[in-house]
Amino acid sequence: MTPKEVVDYWLELAHQELGLVDLQKSKESVYQYAHILETFSIDDTGIFAYVIVPDMRGGVIFAEMLFYIRKENRGSIKLVKKYIDEAERLAKEKNCNSIKIGSNIGHKDEIFIKMLQRWGYHTDTVSKGINNGGIH
Repeated sequence: MTPKEVVDYWLELAHQELGLVDLQKSKESVYQYAHILETFSIDDTGIFAYVIVPDMRGGVIFAEMLFYIRKENRGSIKLVKKYIDEAERLAKEKNCNSIKIGSNIGHKDEIFIKMLQRWGYHTDTVSKGINNGGIH
């Protein structure tokens, strides 16, 4: 399967569970990076899709595009940590300066954010909802 096909499959599952407002737009937002999109999965428990892109300071960013764990595989911080550890390993291997993990599907999970903060991640963006978009 191509990375695009893999993301397609997982976005469908996320949509079934989370009810993404516009599944097609969600797919298109990821597909714009199809030429550089990479993915990994740990024992088919979920998906971590990412791109590696330059930043404005001459560095390289490992940017998460979709991180989703099957509902039946949730409940274990150990599994989340395995995904984060693998992302960090890949980022180091590819000489990235930083990892950006965001809520690209529009689902803000405070527990997940606090977990990431415990593992050394910082919230470094500021958002404001406009045009009835709100912040999720």
